[in-house]
Parts: sequence; C-alpha cells; structure tokens
Amino acid sequence: MSVEETSPDRDRDPGGPVPVVAARRPDPDRRLSRSWFSVGFRAGLGALAAYWLVLAVQHVESTLMLVPLSLVIAISADPVVGWLTGRGLRRSWAWPR
Repeated sequence: MSVEETSPDRDRDPGGPVPVVAARRPDPDRRLSRSWFSVGFRAGLGALAAYWLVLAVQHVESTLMLVPLSLVIAISADPVVGWLTGRGLRRSWAWPR
C-alpha cells in the first residue's frame, strides 16, 4: 500500500463546487402572530426592570456622592494636618473628629 491509498483525505474532491445553503428569511407575519398577552407581558417586565433600576440608583446615590466628597475633604486637609504635625502637634489633635 502506498501513502496515497491510506490517506484519510483521498475521498475529497478539492476542485469540486461548494454547495450553497440558502439562508432562511424570517417570516414577516410571525411578528404579527404574537398574542397581545405576550407583548403586554414583555412590556410589563421591561417596565418593572426599569423601575427597579431607578430605585437601585436612588438607593446608592447617597453613597456614591459621599465617597468623592470625603476624598476631596481628605486630600484638601492633608497639607494643614502635615503642617500642624510638623509643628509638634499629634496627628489625632491636628484634625477635629
């Protein structure tokens, strides 16, 4: 037996035509055939999801505002605290709590 006879690719026809598969087009009437219940149910779920998202943002909004505000206060107070600790004042007394 030669190598060509035992090759797994021996049955392939490299020069043959490639079969073309026709693409399925969506049925235009399928969208209209959905029931009003299905459409209303999906719209209701979307409205509930949007309402839940608004509530979540409102709940986290106060925390999201406090973090940058506290960073600005801490960064702006650092030179004053450094100056006071350089004059011999303890760090705990340099900034009121």
